Amino acid sequence: MIETNPKHLVGQSITVAGLAENAHQGALVTLSDGSEVYVVGLRRWDKALLGKRVKVTGFLQRTKLAPDPDVNEKGEVSHGMYGSSLTLEEASWEALA
Repeated sequence: MIETNPKHLVGQSITVAGLAENAHQGALVTLSDGSEVYVVGLRRWDKALLGKRVKVTGFLQRTKLAPDPDVNEKGEVSHGMYGSSLTLEEASWEALA
């Protein structure tokens, strides 16, 4: 089970362990080093799992989850996210004790 940034394992099937959290882009697992891995297809964690330690198994990818923010002529910044995020596709999960 992986508990730190798994970026070197992109393209592989892995299992991560961390804290179940929700974000604007969807459900994610925050690992012990602060890295985040989004769970593809899971919009929000169930109340029973939210804030708890979970393990999630899936196929690790890098995915663009939101458009880059735009800055208009007034300097106002739109909502967005630069770069890509680590995601787990075809994922399954369960609570950890």
